[in-house]
Amino acid sequence: MDVPVQDEPTRRPGTAGRHGRWRAVAAAAAAVVVATGAVTATQLGSGSSAAPAPAAAIVSNDAAADTGAPPADSARFAIARGQFWVSASSPYSNIRALQFLLNAYGFNVYRTGKYDTATKNAVIKFQRAKRLVTDGAAGPITMKAMVGGANTAARYRWPNRNTTKAVQQLLIKFGYNQVADGDFGPVTRMNTINFQKAKGLPQTGIVDYVTWTYLFNPPPAPAPPASALGSKIAQIARGELANTWRNVERGGFDCNYYSGFWKSGNFSCGGNGNRSEAWCSDFAKYVWYKAGADVAGLSPWAPNFRDVYGKRHGTNHRNNPKVGDAVTYDWRGDGLIDHVEIVIAVSGNTFTAIGGNSGPNNAHIAKRTMSISNSQVVTFVTPVK
Repeated sequence: MDVPVQDEPTRRPGTAGRHGRWRAVAAAAAAVVVATGAVTATQLGSGSSAAPAPAAAIVSNDAAADTGAPPADSARFAIARGQFWVSASSPYSNIRALQFLLNAYGFNVYRTGKYDTATKNAVIKFQRAKRLVTDGAAGPITMKAMVGGANTAARYRWPNRNTTKAVQQLLIKFGYNQVADGDFGPVTRMNTINFQKAKGLPQTGIVDYVTWTYLFNPPPAPAPPASALGSKIAQIARGELANTWRNVERGGFDCNYYSGFWKSGNFSCGGNGNRSEAWCSDFAKYVWYKAGADVAGLSPWAPNFRDVYGKRHGTNHRNNPKVGDAVTYDWRGDGLIDHVEIVIAVSGNTFTAIGGNSGPNNAHIAKRTMSISNSQVVTFVTPVK
């Protein structure tokens, strides 16, 4: 079943039942400096008071789109132009790192990892101090001002633990064995060097502006080429989407071609061969089957893609989706799989999928594009032959 997300229309009354609730870091203390966007194991001020605003004209954010939201093809755009941002949809560690940086400048805010009202207000105060447009959005101009110039407290020669904590929080995000304790010691420096090496950057151990950019918004890994099976699956899914007879329910509620194909569900569909049943799983199974994938163990229950098929074949994974994978969702955030679709394309940090029992009134075959990191995505499952 496809539960509404974002701007999708609400499901017809009385459909929640079978459609989805398948319950089934640290050594020697050192100081830190942010100078022209660099953090090193040298001295930095505490940032205990806010920066005086420089005598400069207000910078317009418009030219560089200083909105919290990313532009189109956002990750590649950011790296190509050396830009990054933090918004309400950013990962927890990115928002928490922003909050540490705001604290380093003396705009104190709790490190909640959420872009809440207090965080927005602190961003506005920082923007006002820096003579930027005060919109509360931590867009590219604001973030460059925050990490690209010396932390104003550096003049006091006090160690600024919050700036270091921001670096450490971002390293933690990438899986480094790190504690956000504010000490830029040998562990943090080595993790920084290892991170730079992994990203193909100069291995200096200095968090310069480019390193900040990769820490906040790394460029996406290129999508792997689709396998022959995956390409065939995507081709079939696109064909079913274009099939004007099969891509919509006909004959009554939940009456669909795919449950009829599997002879599942009931017959109350006006004798047209369709059957009535929550059918996202029947559709995904059909597409795999027609492409020549093994579908043993799959049933009308969407969780079986992960709980039976993926476990049996060892093909469950959460990241790096491939064309032809099934993708399962938890729309309500209760830990239970509600819906399954077929991945037909992967681009940067997003994937595109086609699914049945979706679209308007959840009565169609439909296509959607989502972020791979979207919390509603439960798992990807790769088919086998």
